[in-house]
Amino acid sequence: MTDTKPSPRHNLPIDIMKGLLITNVAGMHTIGYTGVPRFLFENLWDFLSMVTFSGFVFCMGYVVQLTYYEKANPSASTVWRSFSRAMLAFYLSTFAYFFIYKSQADLSTLLSVLLLQKLGSLSEFLLSFAIFPLVAAILARPIKAVIASGRLLTVVIFLLLMTTFIPYDQVTSPYAAIWVGGTGEVYYPVIQYFPLLLMGAYFASRRLEPTGIQLMLGIFGLLVFEGFMLIGGVPSRFPPSFFWVFCSMGAAMVWYWASIRLAAWGPT
Repeated sequence: MTDTKPSPRHNLPIDIMKGLLITNVAGMHTIGYTGVPRFLFENLWDFLSMVTFSGFVFCMGYVVQLTYYEKANPSASTVWRSFSRAMLAFYLSTFAYFFIYKSQADLSTLLSVLLLQKLGSLSEFLLSFAIFPLVAAILARPIKAVIASGRLLTVVIFLLLMTTFIPYDQVTSPYAAIWVGGTGEVYYPVIQYFPLLLMGAYFASRRLEPTGIQLMLGIFGLLVFEGFMLIGGVPSRFPPSFFWVFCSMGAAMVWYWASIRLAAWGPT
């Protein structure tokens, strides 16, 4: 294992990983919204989609460890700023989608958006980004205990992954779907993706890069996803299936490892 030597405020590998993920987003938007024949890049689109959101949640977990858990108690003002900024971005994006793009500027739509009954398009992930740090702050004590033990972390991640087998079509409440997924809207459910946050916090707490076994598991996840693409399909993304989340965990591991390698080439 190699010490990644992060600074108190910034961690170069995580900054690089965020940059790589932003590049993923640019690639997805280029494929999806610039008139490029999408069928030519369908597999690349699926691959980037699988990596990107989960990668950002991993980075969020890493930052949560550095900013929340390495202090006696996370600052309420810090938590509130993080939550309010993400919620503001979510509401602005969602209102713009319905009011401008869909021309649905009416009271019913306004209330549905405010009450989180309509999530719009291309901004649903912002709601989850608002919730993750809030949950991480509220559950700081049990999460610290989980990431302090590799075995306990493995058990908790396994149990969280098992929630991908719930009957999503039975989830009728939009509020429940925000947490566990559903079929009425596009959701990035907090519980199913929470293993990524725990992974990020775990690696940050030890200042370590992935071990050989962990990296091999990450590569295995990518190979599984490639296998799905070769047979003509990918795991369900909305709602997230077991293999979608599992493979995205592998991708986050590989992206993190690659970011550490890239950071090692920079000035010391």
